Amino acid sequence: MQALIIIDMGAPRSADDVHYMALSNLDGEYAAIVDTASLLGTFKDS
Repeated sequence: MQALIIIDMGAPRSADDVHYMALSNLDGEYAAIVDTASLLGTFKDS
């Protein structure tokens, strides 16, 4: 008798969605996620 294994992969996600979810998981604990304009603004103010 063979076992049938069904893996539910959930809804398909775009590469952008996966990227933003990964950034969200890293933010605060392992990294500070900022956009380019905010980062460049820190150099301008210095």
